[in-house]
Amino acid sequence: MKLIFEKSRPGTGNQYIPACDTAVYELDASFLREQEAALPEISENDLSRHYSELERRAYGVNNGFYPLGSCTMKYNPKINEAAAALEGFADIHPLQPEDTVRGCRKVLELTEKYLCEITGMDAMTLAPAAGAHGEFTGMMLIRKYHEMRGDSKRNKVIVPDSSHGTNPATGTMNGMQVVSIPSTEDGYVDLEKLREAVNDETAGLMLTNPNTLGLFDKNICEITKIVHEAGGLCYYDGANMNPIMGIVRPGDMGFDCIHLNLHKTFSTPHGGGGPGAGAVGCKEFLAGYLPYDNEITENSCGKVRSFHGSFLVIVKECAVGSEEMAEPFFVPENEPHGHYVIFFDPLDGSSNIDVGVSIGTIFSIYRRPDDEQYWLLNAEALMRPGLEQVAAGYFLYGSSTMLVYSTGHGVNGFTLDTGIGEFLLTHPNIQIPRVGKYYSTNHGYFNYWDEATQTAVHSFNRPTHEAPRSMLYVGSLVADFHRTLLKGGIYLYPE
Repeated sequence: MKLIFEKSRPGTGNQYIPACDTAVYELDASFLREQEAALPEISENDLSRHYSELERRAYGVNNGFYPLGSCTMKYNPKINEAAAALEGFADIHPLQPEDTVRGCRKVLELTEKYLCEITGMDAMTLAPAAGAHGEFTGMMLIRKYHEMRGDSKRNKVIVPDSSHGTNPATGTMNGMQVVSIPSTEDGYVDLEKLREAVNDETAGLMLTNPNTLGLFDKNICEITKIVHEAGGLCYYDGANMNPIMGIVRPGDMGFDCIHLNLHKTFSTPHGGGGPGAGAVGCKEFLAGYLPYDNEITENSCGKVRSFHGSFLVIVKECAVGSEEMAEPFFVPENEPHGHYVIFFDPLDGSSNIDVGVSIGTIFSIYRRPDDEQYWLLNAEALMRPGLEQVAAGYFLYGSSTMLVYSTGHGVNGFTLDTGIGEFLLTHPNIQIPRVGKYYSTNHGYFNYWDEATQTAVHSFNRPTHEAPRSMLYVGSLVADFHRTLLKGGIYLYPE
C-alpha cells in the first residue's frame, strides 16, 4: 500500500472551507513559516479511498486476539464502552461545579477503593496518563521518600533484565542511575547478583512480575526482603497484572508502590481504544507524597497531570470492578429523599462473558424504612423479607435483550426493539409450564449437600411416574431461571 504522500499530485486539492466572514487577523511575520508545509495534495475521492484501505488493513480486538507482547489486553467488554458513552459521563467538563458531578466523583472514589483492595495498597492516585507515566510517578514517590529522610546518596535503581522495557528509561528520567542485574538460566532474578548489587546507595527496585518472559518469580518475597534490608523500596510494574489479579496482590509480596495500566488490565482495548490511564498506588507511609489534585500539599511529589486523569477510561475500569457494593449508595448522594430501596446484582453470570453465555442484571425493589435516619442504616438493616417486595425482576442480555418483572400481579416479559430503542411487551402473563424436561443445578457441589437434597436430585433422573429429566446447567442464574420460567422444569441452588 502506498503512503498518502506517494499518491500526492501537484495541483490536486479538496479544500471546502468556506470563505471567512469575519475580519482576518494577520499574524506577525516572526510567527509565519518561511515555506509551505509539506502536505500531500490529493483529491477527495482518493483521500476517502486511502483511509478506507487503511481501515481494512487495521487489526484489532474486533478482528480477533490482539497479541501485543507480554502485557496484552485480555478483557474489554463492549458493555463498558456503552457505560463510558453515557451522557452523564461523556458530556461533563472538569471545571463544572462539584455538586453537578457527584456521580462522577463517586466513580473516582470507588475506583481508588477497588484498586487498593485488588493490589494490597493503602492509597491510590488516578492522575497519570498511561503506563510509562505511572512508572515515572511511582519512582517519583520513591525519590521523594529518600529526599524527605535526608538520604540523598540513594540514587541507584535496580532493574532486572527481565523487567518491562520502559523501566530503565523511567529510572534515568527520575535522575537515578540504573543498575541492571541478570536473570538465571530459568528466567528468574539472580538472588546472588541482587545481593551483590544492593548497598547504601540503592533507592529501590523496579520489577515486573510475572516478568517479560511470562514467569512468576518464585522468589519474589525474598527479592523484596533483600531490597528492604538494604534500605531501598520496591516498585511493582503492573504491565503484566492480568494473570495474577484476584490470585495474589503485589502489596502482599512486599512491594511499596505500584502502577496499573487501566487501559489494558481492565477494559479499554490496548492499542486501539485510548487514551491510557496509569493509576499509581502505594503503602500508607508513601501516601503523603502522592501527586496533588486541586490543592497543593506540603510533601507531594508534585502535579503530574491536569484535573483528574483519563476519566472515561476510569469509568470503564470501574464498570469491571464494581461487582457489588458493601454499603448502600444514595441517589442523589447525600440527599436521600427517595421512597424506595433497590437491591441488585449488576452483572449476574459475569464469569461467562468470555464464552458468549447469556448474562443479566437482577433487581429487587422495596419501600424504604420509615426510620427518620434511614440513610445511616447499613445494607443488612435495609433488607426486608421477600414478601415485602414492591417489584422484582431481571434484564437478560443474550440473543435478545429482555426485561422480565413482576409487581405482584403476574409476570410480564418485554423485548428490546433496537430499531426504536424501546422495550415491547412480548411475553404477557408468563406462567411456568407444569411439566418441564430439565432440572438445573450445579452437580459439582453434590457431595456438600444434605442427604435429603441428594435424594431429591437423584429422583429427577429416576422418577417413578414421569419421563426422566435431563440436567441442563448454564452457570448463569438469569439464563437458567429464564429457561425454567418459559420452558418449565426445576431450578435448585442448595447451600
